[in-house]
Amino acid sequence: MELQYYDKELDLNGTAAKLCKDAYNGYTRNIEALSKIKSFLSVDLSVGIGSTTTELDLQKIEALIEEKEIQQNYPDDPFNIGRMKFNLLSGYTFFEDFLYTENLEITVLYEPGQERFAFGFNEYNTDAPDRIGGIAVTKDEFLGFTQTEFKKLLDEVYYYSMYPAEEEIDR
Repeated sequence: MELQYYDKELDLNGTAAKLCKDAYNGYTRNIEALSKIKSFLSVDLSVGIGSTTTELDLQKIEALIEEKEIQQNYPDDPFNIGRMKFNLLSGYTFFEDFLYTENLEITVLYEPGQERFAFGFNEYNTDAPDRIGGIAVTKDEFLGFTQTEFKKLLDEVYYYSMYPAEEEIDR
């Protein structure tokens, strides 16, 4: 039998597994409620009797909390590493293009089963040759990044690893 959790103020009621599922489906958006679910998960995992939750559930809730904090603290940022971590932990393939600056597009690619994230950079210039660059990081490295560390990595690739494209990039 699974433990039941209840918090009237945060409108939480159910097993840790049910509360996680609700959070994954977007029904729980409040950082305080997600943090409470995280504490319920910690209890569930420490007790272990009848629980269907796992460490992966805990990591996914932590990624959702990070996503919400980034939305609050960096509302104009095109990247949200918390969302990308959640997608990774959920086993999704993703291929996304982000406009990083007016002329710089970054493509992020991850496929389940691969142990690396690939980042491709395309800079479109009107007064100079187009430039390209890229980097790959391991899954564990990616999961360890904070938003600030991730942005620093992207900036380092941009400033130190870009080179002229042999042909004009399709736009």
